[in-house]
Amino acid sequence: MNKNVICINLDTPFSEACRIFKEFSFHHLPVIADDKTLIGIFSTTDAITSINRLSNRESITAIQTLDDMLTIEECMTSTQLKTMDVDDDFDELIKLYQQTDINSIPIIESNRIVGIVTSTDIMKLLIEDISSRTA
Repeated sequence: MNKNVICINLDTPFSEACRIFKEFSFHHLPVIADDKTLIGIFSTTDAITSINRLSNRESITAIQTLDDMLTIEECMTSTQLKTMDVDDDFDELIKLYQQTDINSIPIIESNRIVGIVTSTDIMKLLIEDISSRTA
C-alpha cells in the first residue's frame, strides 16, 4: 500500500492533475470532497479518454486550454469506486481485484483515505511471494 497519497478535489485544474501524474509517476489520484471524504478516482486512463473525446470535437492547442474545457468531476471515475477498510484482510483485497475491472483501491480508515493499493503493488507482492517460495 502506498501511504504517500496525493489527493485532488473537484476544483483541481485538469493540468495540475496531469502534472502530478507526471511528477510523481502516479496513475491514480483520489478525489476528495471538502470534508476529506473520498468521492472518486481520477486516473491517467480517465485523462486520456477525456482528451481523446474532446480532441474529436475541437482543436486543442495547449494543455492549459483543457482547464477551461474539462473538469475533474466530469472526467473522474465514481460509479465503479471500490474501497477497502484499513483492517480488511489481504485475501479480500485480492478477491476484489479478481472480481472487478479496476486498477486501484483506496484504503479507508474512519471515512478518510489513508492509502491506495494499485495493481502494480499487487504484482510486486505476488512476485516477492513467489521469489520467497523458490529461494
